Amino acid sequence: MPVARRIAALIASERVAGIAGLRRRLAEDPSAAARAVAALSVPATTMFRDPAVFRALRERVLPQLASFPIIRCWLAGCATGEEAWSLAIILHELGLAERSRLYATDLNPAAVAAAQAGAVPLAAMRDATRSYHAAAGTADFSSYYRVVGGTARFDAALARHIVCARHDLAGDASFNEFHLILCRNVLIYFGAALQAHVHRLLHGSLAHGGVLCLGATESLFGTPCADAYTAIDDRLRLYRKHHVSEVAP
Repeated sequence: MPVARRIAALIASERVAGIAGLRRRLAEDPSAAARAVAALSVPATTMFRDPAVFRALRERVLPQLASFPIIRCWLAGCATGEEAWSLAIILHELGLAERSRLYATDLNPAAVAAAQAGAVPLAAMRDATRSYHAAAGTADFSSYYRVVGGTARFDAALARHIVCARHDLAGDASFNEFHLILCRNVLIYFGAALQAHVHRLLHGSLAHGGVLCLGATESLFGTPCADAYTAIDDRLRLYRKHHVSEVAP
């Protein structure tokens, strides 16, 4: 749902008069902020979304990052966490899981809780299996989860390497140095000024030689960090941070 329609739906659900009324409600009612976050955030994600990206991570990015003693990955704007579990599976198959830490963050507390639970509707597993194999997975995908009612719950062993937490890209600072950051299909919902702010945050959070992965419709073009990366695969939006790089103020 486009952001404008989400705002209109929120105005209707809060029973206020337009944007001005919504602003007053947010200023006067502390609980309204939580409802607004839930209504306006976009928890759209699937396992191995854009399989070519995950195949490139498996074959071209993670083997190079294996030289680090600990591989720290940040999945910014993780929604309900399918991307984090997908990456955890690839790291397991590459024998890198025990040396990896995955930080899955989102603004929406409900989405963070869903990511932590590692439960995906069972109906999504057929498409997930196809995407897994398209991303060069060769194992029996069903071995990574068990069926509980109408959900697929992922192996607890994978969860040992995933930390889920709330984080606001617009207002919170960086919390670690990372070797891989995935921030996919998040920036398209931001205006130019906020995009620039987030790009500086992501760049500052990446280790030298670290890799940034954006969404298919997102770009570094026109951002303050455009010259701070070398493209690994521009079509797949995979970029490596220069060992020596500067970002425009």
